[in-house]
Amino acid sequence: MNRENFEYLVATFSGRTRGKKYESFVVNHIWHALGDPDLRPATQQYVNRRAASTGVGLANLARVKNDGDETDSRHAFIDLYFPQLHLGVECDEAQHFSRGEARAADSQRTSDIARVIPDYLELRVSVVTDAEGNVVEPNAILSTLDDVVEQIRERKRAVTEGAFDWATGFTPWDTARKDWEQARDAGVLRVSDEWLFAHNGEIRRLFGRGNPEGRASTFQTNFRLDDTFAVWCPTLSEADADGRYRSTNSKGILNVLFPDGDRAWIGQADPTPESVARRRDARQENESRKLRGESQIPLPPFEYGVTREEYEATHQSSHWDTSRRITFARVRDAVGRSGYQFIGVFAISPEVYANENGLCYRRCNFESDEFALP
Repeated sequence: MNRENFEYLVATFSGRTRGKKYESFVVNHIWHALGDPDLRPATQQYVNRRAASTGVGLANLARVKNDGDETDSRHAFIDLYFPQLHLGVECDEAQHFSRGEARAADSQRTSDIARVIPDYLELRVSVVTDAEGNVVEPNAILSTLDDVVEQIRERKRAVTEGAFDWATGFTPWDTARKDWEQARDAGVLRVSDEWLFAHNGEIRRLFGRGNPEGRASTFQTNFRLDDTFAVWCPTLSEADADGRYRSTNSKGILNVLFPDGDRAWIGQADPTPESVARRRDARQENESRKLRGESQIPLPPFEYGVTREEYEATHQSSHWDTSRRITFARVRDAVGRSGYQFIGVFAISPEVYANENGLCYRRCNFESDEFALP
């Protein structure tokens, strides 16, 4: 086991369950009872409840933290999740059965997760009271945990035998190697694998470009593979408190992910030439002020078109308009590591635009949740 994966396990079974004594006991008991280093565990696995695509649904793009609100209709967190098996374990404490409304909310939450994760299997462990309000005895809890361990093993056997379309057999977690190496050897990128690539140099190595230590300062972040496909690592825009999106790249380009339901897409908008010119002039003025020892002036904001005509007037056509984009988004995983995660293949839809949040976007629609590596 390499140090990176050792630290991942330490964070998974310590920091992620801090302050949750029953959950900590349940997930640690299951992990040690399994004794299976081929399984890769995740605690507090993020799920976007509004999504229908696995890649968009499991990528914590906004770096949302679990605030303990089980009724949040936007997000869910699975107590213990095994991505190779599409299996989750939930630790049910007293509040899960306290009211009929809570039970109904739990059922809807499970349905939302199952929409994101194909063939999702949820196993539940009651640790305080059961659905009827009866106190659960410790021996009964331990017996349930034994049953859960056996069901996990059975699920692994089913995946190994090719029982599911989303896996061509079971792929062991090789804790001695990095994710990019395991993805390369698998020969295919699947959003359900949730590999985390530390930087774009690792992504380039997947496609036989550069070396795994190369970063954006050495290599171009986005690049074409051939006349059909390109590798795309967009800097996704962030929303402010008022719901307005701001660009997180120096060119002012907006890349906004809209993961709701079956219409997962990335909206693109270019800043108007006038606003780009105003920012350029302000930067030049600040350079002069710096030489004179004067205070800086704030840079004016980028502005964007609100109609299709305004969008087309600002957009500069390129090969990206016709390329199918193998897309990696910057995320934070379940233990807080930052990196890039494959979220699917996207492509610009010709002549398809959308108006969201008062702006006009060119739609880059989700097409596929896997890609065979060359």
